[in-house]
Amino acid sequence: MKRAMRANHTRKHDYLMASSIWPIKKTNYKHMKNTYRIIASLSLLVGIFFGACQSEKPQLKVGIWRGAFILTDQEIPFIFEVKGQSPEATTVDLINGAERFPLKNITYRNDSVTIPIDLFDAVLTGKLVGNTIDGKFIKLTTAKPDPGIRFKAEFGNSNRFPQSTETANSSLAGPWDILFAGSDKPEATVGNFDEKGGSVTGSILTNTGDYRYLEGVVQGKKFQLSAFSGNSPYLVKGEFTTDSTFTGEFITSRRSTKIEGKRNPKAALADPYSFSKLKDGYTSVEFTFPDLNGKPVSLADPKFQGKVVIVSILGSWCPNCLDETAYLAPWYKANKDRELKLSAWHLNARTISILPNGP
Repeated sequence: MKRAMRANHTRKHDYLMASSIWPIKKTNYKHMKNTYRIIASLSLLVGIFFGACQSEKPQLKVGIWRGAFILTDQEIPFIFEVKGQSPEATTVDLINGAERFPLKNITYRNDSVTIPIDLFDAVLTGKLVGNTIDGKFIKLTTAKPDPGIRFKAEFGNSNRFPQSTETANSSLAGPWDILFAGSDKPEATVGNFDEKGGSVTGSILTNTGDYRYLEGVVQGKKFQLSAFSGNSPYLVKGEFTTDSTFTGEFITSRRSTKIEGKRNPKAALADPYSFSKLKDGYTSVEFTFPDLNGKPVSLADPKFQGKVVIVSILGSWCPNCLDETAYLAPWYKANKDRELKLSAWHLNARTISILPNGP
């Protein structure tokens, strides 16, 4: 009897305990369930957010960009156009007057973009934020690590130089004698420019090449032109002292040189034969150098005997050499069946593969 009562009392006690505890457990379960739902929802949102961030790669906007190399007291502007609808298809054209210098293999990493200039062993690299780039132009094969030249670029600005309502008081059009007077050995050069509506294009020619496709403006008595084809940025700025004379500066990232200009319809460079000729004791060009396969090539080789031989000495870092190659390559292809040969001596920034012979 006592055992039965004790058993009933125990079962009752357990029942009461269960009855009093159960509602609490039930309430905690609902709370925890809601908490799990909130955590799961937040986790899903965070995952979507970060997934979207990781899937969205930075990309240069397609269209015209204006860049500017930042020097101590001024800037050298340049224009480029971005093409390609996807990061993998992005290409860039540096624009200088009628010239388009194509760049490819553009890469993106996190918030940065790198534009290789393979021909000159250099890169434009910087942080890409929306419509702007802040970065550096860096040469990769210098003897010491190149600190680079800072540049900034913005999308949608096609004005190389700031616009002005000031009309040109003088014209830069036509040929000019231009003297680089700011050095120990003044250099006589020739400027040749076209002008239309205050916009100017042209170049400054030297006895060994030219300063690329310059483009700029004439505003009032002043003018500014710039160029950047992947090698070195140039800026020419000056002021007319009369309609036929000017003074100014030729500026690179390294130095500034004073220049003086005088209009001359007959402006011309020196006769190339006056400074490019055989030394005393030589009757022909003699050389031995390795070809692309490492095999020695000499002007005495049988394939050159009895034929007109055009010898082209060029450097991979030389823009004017590229101009020459662009002309000679199709010309030689069209004339190679004639009694002539073309031999190119190729120098690059790292090695010189020419072994000249004596007399």
